[in-house]
Amino acid sequence: MCWDGLVLSSVSEIAAAETLEGTYRLVSATRTIVATGEVEDSFSARNPIGYITYGKDHRMMVLMARSDRPKVTFADITDAQRIALFDSMAAYGGSYHF
Repeated sequence: MCWDGLVLSSVSEIAAAETLEGTYRLVSATRTIVATGEVEDSFSARNPIGYITYGKDHRMMVLMARSDRPKVTFADITDAQRIALFDSMAAYGGSYHF
């Protein structure tokens, strides 16, 4: 995955923390099938939408979604639409340390 503006190299812990803090926009997401070497788009869609945020408190959050994610109203959502929405995104968070 390539996060817009995020480039890390060998730096000290303090310099890395100062460089890393902030929010970065996802510009592409691919995965490589090791057995075949085939490269494919994550989420089976080009141009995914995503952000990753690193905070001064050493916490981070990620949200990624397909660019063609279904649009629904929650007043009359069906179970099939809920499944499609769940399958079209990923999110996680946690702590980080260098």
